[in-house]
This record gives sequence, structure tokens and C-alpha cells, in this order.
Amino acid sequence: MKRVSDFKIFIFILMLVFVIPTSTLASEFTPYGAGEWDLIYDSQILVTSSGTNTSTVTSGGGDIRVCISGVEHGNLITAQFYISTGNAILPGMFVTNNSGSPSAYECLSKIDVRPYVDSTGKVKLYLKVVSKNQSSDIVRIVIED
Repeated sequence: MKRVSDFKIFIFILMLVFVIPTSTLASEFTPYGAGEWDLIYDSQILVTSSGTNTSTVTSGGGDIRVCISGVEHGNLITAQFYISTGNAILPGMFVTNNSGSPSAYECLSKIDVRPYVDSTGKVKLYLKVVSKNQSSDIVRIVIED
């Protein structure tokens, strides 16, 4: 009888050893998945000819990309990333619309932000968006990490 009781205690302890570290590590999950785009910003904004800034977002330090939709016919939208301190980090990108209706969802080339990460391995940045051919335009901006 003692053997059965000792065996049950041994199995219980063995289960604890394997279960507790697994559940502890699960709570340290980082939302930035390698190889998949994670949404970090999605909003419709009024873009003016003097420029409109998105709110500050945090990137996990790999590649990011911008997707823009809703650009009005004949308009040109420029976009440039800035580190939250105000320094431009990359050359500007642009989306133009030559069709008769607002533009479809268009994702621009991915951008490597690893050179700009801080000691935590992340970078805080925002996007400045400017309407070039119209005084204003309402567009949807999506930033993915």
C-alpha cells in the first residue's frame, strides 16, 4: 500500500516539475511574432497639406510596413517615419491615386528599424503623412510590425 502511495506522490511531483515552468514561460509571451505582421496602428486620419502625425507606436525592432487606403483621385500622399524624439529615420514613401475612385488598400515596402532600437530592443516612432495635391484627404493608415 505504501508503494502505491509513494508512486502517486512521485507522479504528482513529476507533473508539477513539468507543468509549472511551462505556464511560467507562457506569461512572458511577446506579441511580436517572427514572420508574421502584427498590427500596431490602424486608423482613419485627416491628412492635410501641412502634414498629420499618427500617434506614437512601438515596434519590436524588426521590419515594419505601412499600408494606406482611401487616397482620393489625383492626390499624392507622402509618408515618412520619425523616431519619437523627432528625427527622421528613413526616406519618404508615397502613394498616388490616378483612378476615378478612392484607392484600394496598398502596402508599401517593408522597412528595417533594427538600427534605431533602444536598450530594450524596441523603437518608438510615428508616421508623418502629407497630402500633396489636395488641401486635405481622409485616408486609412495601417502600420504593421
